[in-house]
Amino acid sequence: MYFSSKIEIDPTQITLIKAINQASVFQTLFSSLIDENKKYEQETFSAITILDQIHDGLEELKIKNTIRLAVDNINYFIDLNSEDDDLYKAIATVRNNVDPYGSKYFENIFLVLEHLDDNFKYVIEIRIKRTHKVSEYPIKIHINALINDFEIKTDDYNIELDNKLANIFTNQESYDDYVNKKKQAYDKFVKKFFKTIGKKIKVDGIKCYSDIRIIRPISKIDNLEDVKFSNKAHSIFYGYPNFLNNFYYATKWLDYCFNNKIKFTNLKVVDGIGFKVLSISDIGIICSNYNTFNTNLEFEPFQSSFVKYFKKNQYINKLLSVIKETEDSNEEFYGESYSWLKTEESSQDIKMRIVSTRRSF
Repeated sequence: MYFSSKIEIDPTQITLIKAINQASVFQTLFSSLIDENKKYEQETFSAITILDQIHDGLEELKIKNTIRLAVDNINYFIDLNSEDDDLYKAIATVRNNVDPYGSKYFENIFLVLEHLDDNFKYVIEIRIKRTHKVSEYPIKIHINALINDFEIKTDDYNIELDNKLANIFTNQESYDDYVNKKKQAYDKFVKKFFKTIGKKIKVDGIKCYSDIRIIRPISKIDNLEDVKFSNKAHSIFYGYPNFLNNFYYATKWLDYCFNNKIKFTNLKVVDGIGFKVLSISDIGIICSNYNTFNTNLEFEPFQSSFVKYFKKNQYINKLLSVIKETEDSNEEFYGESYSWLKTEESSQDIKMRIVSTRRSF
């Protein structure tokens, strides 16, 4: 189990809307007839300007450990030695190597950071697209968090993990109490994060939603060597240095849930490389009633009105029979928006609109 969020930010900037048509020269003569879906917004901020604003927000949050920084798919900084406090160094590398004039014409920025607090080890991805579809937000942030309590620190790590998890899985109540406590701590961090970043960048709108995720690996994980990383989904699954000992418990969490007949509500199950497999409603299901959650067996889907399946994952061949709305099977509706920003507790320095969203990852 881990916690996951997606934040989208619409900065207060002048944008240019233009038609981008990759058809023939003849067709471009009729640009006035181009479909609205082929129109794109182009942000006017430069790479250096937006990185400086993000840096200021991250500094205030004391998030300073950079894993990777790339501009237009060129890696300007990769931390292979897990050094601390290297955010300024990473951004200075871009500032010193990218021409100020050329930085106005960047296409994308990809920044990955790690952060540690009393509760979690976070992996934070920040993606910025200068050219994007109309109404699409150009800044997208993924926050994924592993629980610190289960970091492996001994060679007998399976026994160590059993001991750490014993009290949590005593019964459903103790399980729910623990998860809810951690969820509250995680939500507090996420709210502070986008509040601070939004203040530094000056934004028109923010979309933000969070959920709980549980990994359903292709086969049972019995030891560290069984864990397979991949760079196809979120950075938390990339296998960055010094992450395996923090990540291991998440690959075993489903086994503990299945063996202790835990009821799942309001969460998503992902495959072994991070792609969504299914979403469970607030009515919920008892996981041990379905072999879908038994990692000793091959994955098999089940039919339920309380479960929704997604098509882009390692189990697609087994899911074709149960996925009905294939066109929309990677989209999710969320009912909650962060209305707390509109309360008296909201900072008056932030002028933004909070909108509901579909989450598409």
